[in-house]
Amino acid sequence: AAETEEEEKAAAAAEATAEATAEAAAEALAEEAETHAEEKMETTAQAVGSAGEASRLPPAERQGESLLDGSRQPQHERQRQHERHAPVDAQLQAEVCERLDAYVCSGATDEVAFPEEYTAAERARVHAAAEERGLAHWNIGGGKRVVVVVSASPANPHGEPPLPPSASAAPPSASAPPATASRRHGAPEHPAEHRAHLAEEACELCDFDDEFTVWGKGTPSRVLLVPSGGRAFASGGVVARLVGKGFGAIRQMEQESGTTISFDKHVDGVADQRITITGSSAAQATQVVQWLTTRMH
Repeated sequence: AAETEEEEKAAAAAEATAEATAEAAAEALAEEAETHAEEKMETTAQAVGSAGEASRLPPAERQGESLLDGSRQPQHERQRQHERHAPVDAQLQAEVCERLDAYVCSGATDEVAFPEEYTAAERARVHAAAEERGLAHWNIGGGKRVVVVVSASPANPHGEPPLPPSASAAPPSASAPPATASRRHGAPEHPAEHRAHLAEEACELCDFDDEFTVWGKGTPSRVLLVPSGGRAFASGGVVARLVGKGFGAIRQMEQESGTTISFDKHVDGVADQRITITGSSAAQATQVVQWLTTRMH
């Protein structure tokens, strides 16, 4: 009888211990779930607060948003800007400067091409070094195969637009294809060359995209355009940064200048969007682009 009583006491103690353990485990799980829920609510509140703060910022200060329509800047554009500002090896910078100095001293007029293996930051350094020495510089190619070309042709001073064609020049014949001013040589281009030239311009504008003024801040850069007939073309990103105030200011400029500023809707990405400025003549359209450029300062 004594033995049976001891066994019953042991069984009761074991059962009580098991119940206590189960209750403790349940309480721990409930506490963990409650903590997780509180952390999730806190994270959500912080995210909502951050979004509210960002929405109250001026468009130019919103990270990754365009000035044209407020849409989110594509990820690849933010990546390109990051790549352009990556550190450049000091030895490579010295080699670039040494090569350009030797080119200037030689008095040569032929074009000098830099390796296509250069990164976006290294290409930007070549452009900057060429600009410092008053050399013309542009990109050839696209995608991962971009080559920086430099020549001794006079380059526009940084921030100054190209001079407009003479207003007294004879208008082009109606039967002749529209003459397009070449950026490098000033000679008319064949229509096929004109299309290639536009692609090259777009590539260069994209490469210098981060140098354009945003809301009056930063260093102004050249506006590259191609007058053709009564039109002048410029990058959408250029106009967005020249104006810095959206479509309302552009519409006002149309009224003041007597021209039409239209947007090419068949281009992917705001930064690559092309703007067409149409006036009564190529001279007028080009002068309007010059006038827009003054808004960069």
